[in-house]
Amino acid sequence: MSFFWVALTNEDHLSTLRLANVKGIFDYALRLLEHPTPLDGAIALVLLDNAIEAAFKIALDKNGLNVKEDPKFPELLACVLNIKSLAELKKCKLSLLTLHRARNGVQHHGLIPDLDTVQSEYRPLTEQTLNEVSTREFGHEWKNVSLSLLIRDETVRTLYRKAEESFKGEDFVTAVAYLIYAFEVTKTIAKLKIFGAGLSSHRLNVKRLPSKDRVIVDYLTTLDAEIEAFKLGLNYMDLRNYLDMAENVGIHSVLYEMPIDKTEEVVIADFGKKLQEAFVDHNPLKEWQVKMRDAILKFIIRSEANSRFSIDQFSKLTEALISGMSKTLKELSKSARAKKA
Repeated sequence: MSFFWVALTNEDHLSTLRLANVKGIFDYALRLLEHPTPLDGAIALVLLDNAIEAAFKIALDKNGLNVKEDPKFPELLACVLNIKSLAELKKCKLSLLTLHRARNGVQHHGLIPDLDTVQSEYRPLTEQTLNEVSTREFGHEWKNVSLSLLIRDETVRTLYRKAEESFKGEDFVTAVAYLIYAFEVTKTIAKLKIFGAGLSSHRLNVKRLPSKDRVIVDYLTTLDAEIEAFKLGLNYMDLRNYLDMAENVGIHSVLYEMPIDKTEEVVIADFGKKLQEAFVDHNPLKEWQVKMRDAILKFIIRSEANSRFSIDQFSKLTEALISGMSKTLKELSKSARAKKA
């Protein structure tokens, strides 16, 4: 499967990130429509309309077409239909206006739309429209736009993308294995940037305590795990739900550390084998992935956004400063010698 994965200019990169955000909005709407109440259908409709409007604005920006700030939807649609590559959307003009009016009914008047209409008409119309924008403007089908684009770290991004790809191929064992691996790699990277914490350096000493102190060891280890979740900025319930599945591959605590001598292939094969043995019925794997993929993505993005200035970065800055000072001193010395001459 070809994913939306190309070398990008800064401007193109911003557009693709925006498109990935739209994909997140659209996917959330789809989840609301899996087992919907009428209210779920109404909220999903607002999200579907939001996704269309955002995608239209990305297309306009990409084509350098300026519109007034916050144009009304009919004006926005008219501008989009003037883009040559999106001319096919003219066939959907009346349907798109109808969808937007239905959305206005929800947002401005509290009117709940017919659930069957949302499911059978508005949902496919939105998907068709987003696919037109994605395919015609960016050259990739909408179904292949990956939320992994929101992840900065290349290794973690690739792991998350492989989880998405496996899920779409209904290989739920591999999908869960990759999602767990992506979480653990992110956790490892995040911990490297939490320098100055007081507990980490004492873990080995606690483990070395004699067996007669087992109660104290268990208590301190449990306390350490609870504080580690706080240090990593993890949502506590998300962590508990994560460990419910991760324990099937041998991960029972947030303090677990991935072996550094194992390749991705070896880890995924090991995780996959254990998951296969634990789940004859793969439905729980599918349900867990649906529930946890957003939580894990949020953890990844939050970890990247909140990372501290790392020791490595500090060392590089120090080296740069020393190098700069050395260069400056040399220049001053050279200038002084020149003046004496």
